[in-house]
Amino acid sequence: MLAFERRMALADLLKANPVLTVDELVRRFGVSAQTMRRDFKYLADRGLLTRTHGGAVARAAEALGFEGTFKLRVAEHAPQKAAIARAALDLVTPGSTVMMDASTSVLALAQRLPRDVELHAIVNALPIGSELSRRAGVTTTLIGGTLRSTSLSASGPLAETMLRRLFADTAFISARGLSLARGLTEANHGESALKEIMIANATRVVALVDSSKLERTALSFFGPVTELDVVVTDDAADPRMLRGLRERGIDVRIASAAAPARGRARDEAALRS
Repeated sequence: MLAFERRMALADLLKANPVLTVDELVRRFGVSAQTMRRDFKYLADRGLLTRTHGGAVARAAEALGFEGTFKLRVAEHAPQKAAIARAALDLVTPGSTVMMDASTSVLALAQRLPRDVELHAIVNALPIGSELSRRAGVTTTLIGGTLRSTSLSASGPLAETMLRRLFADTAFISARGLSLARGLTEANHGESALKEIMIANATRVVALVDSSKLERTALSFFGPVTELDVVVTDDAADPRMLRGLRERGIDVRIASAAAPARGRARDEAALRS
């Protein structure tokens, strides 16, 4: 289990068990007490729990719902996601139709779109739809369906039926795992099904995937890597993995997580707005 997945699982446990001890979590997750204390510190720094001697106590219950879970997702590998989003801006064609999945990597791209950009965007996540609504030149089609409380995104049969009727010039997606052998995978079946449709209904598919997701495999397969036209990742990616993607005809673009001052200023302005 990746650190991010363990911390998400820990946040879920806190919803049902407001008091947790290091010892019980060491047994549950099979990690060291030191690792568990680092996880407690990570969640405490984000306002989701209060550390105690030998354990932790949940903060207010509402902090562990959508807001708390979303904070964890946004914060995970945030510098890499920001760099990838900046690099992906060159792949957004003004006046085109785009599909955008519910990932926080794609949200980072939406946050950095120019205020005067003109697009037609098809989205299934309320946070991304809300971000795009701040741009007068963006027409947003919001997919309906069953709302997932952890991401405020729509999925399920209704969402899939609606999305199958729509087509785009470019789909911007991410993945929980990207493996040369096992392809593109997601942790949630509903999100996986929508990404598969986005790939099928877009002329070009751009994957925004930070290096921690490369050569990882999650629960649900939604396509081989050869379905991708472009992969944008960060400069910590394994060169062998990048070479394998290029050998399959994929345009691989590398973003530096060490953003120049101008790039950091743009990021801060985007996140404040």
